[in-house]
Amino acid sequence: MQKFLPMIIDLNPTDYCNLSCKSCWKRNETFSKLDSRQYQLSDEKLLSLTDEAINLGIREFEITGGGEPLLRPVTFDLMRLIKKSRKFGSITTNGTLFNEKLIKELVHIGWDRIIFSIDGPDKKTNDYLRGKSFDKIINNIRLFNKYKRKYKSKKPVLFFNAVIGNKNYDKLDKFIYLAKNLKIDFIKFETLTVHSGLGRNLQLNDGQKKQLVKNSKKAFALSKKLGINTNLDSFIDAENINQPNKMDRLIKKKKILCREPFYHVVVKTDGSAGPCCLFYGRAPNVKNYSLEKIWNGRYFKNIRSRIKSGKLMDYCKICNVGQVSQNAKRN
Repeated sequence: MQKFLPMIIDLNPTDYCNLSCKSCWKRNETFSKLDSRQYQLSDEKLLSLTDEAINLGIREFEITGGGEPLLRPVTFDLMRLIKKSRKFGSITTNGTLFNEKLIKELVHIGWDRIIFSIDGPDKKTNDYLRGKSFDKIINNIRLFNKYKRKYKSKKPVLFFNAVIGNKNYDKLDKFIYLAKNLKIDFIKFETLTVHSGLGRNLQLNDGQKKQLVKNSKKAFALSKKLGINTNLDSFIDAENINQPNKMDRLIKKKKILCREPFYHVVVKTDGSAGPCCLFYGRAPNVKNYSLEKIWNGRYFKNIRSRIKSGKLMDYCKICNVGQVSQNAKRN
């Protein structure tokens, strides 16, 4: 009998970060003093876990996390191992820690995708929301394009990931123009999830939400014209953006089946393994169990059963518009 295995695995090397984004979960006082270097998986465990996933037949590897994955040197070793095994590799990063040597190597080995977190299409907006990073991001993207031309490579494809709040909801068209200028393949826009008082100050008011729908329609048309792929069609539905921290209501109303627990496993910084980046609470840990045992064990079976019966997990309420819309399209 064919094994039931995940197709995608997320690896979270660290929750430590070199930036202080205003919307970040670590701005919550409960987590602000956490030092992930005290609980994160060792270099050896991350490498052996990656080997285990490769041997298990997992096809895609996403390196991401609650912090900046490139702060750990072992992340580069993980990337090399993934490509040596001819698997699909993606990394989500704030884009500030690349250097020319590493960029050249990543193009050379055919790393597949880099997702740059950027919350403003200009220096003033982005650096207010994320800290001083805009110039470094832009320079590194240009270096990637330089070496892609030199090696005549289409890889890595370059994405933007942007969190939308009241400081940038009126700049969607500028994101599109910036992406065109930098040869960005896709922009994923996400609604703001409130984790702290700082995040709450970035929330859209009712008038801004209505305007965001209009802005999204215009920016979506512009993106089609310029050949930039986006998920802005998700924001054209006003109901989608009126559910901050209450997405479970929308999921139940539209009877959307979440596919995440059926193909996706996320290993968080401490080794706990769950179905998506939002899970919390007690979960099996890769320090104690194999990936295969976790995937086919009671914890994942219970989540799949609940999803099928419409009894959502508590963390479903903070799912983002993009993910909910993607699941809706798959149904």
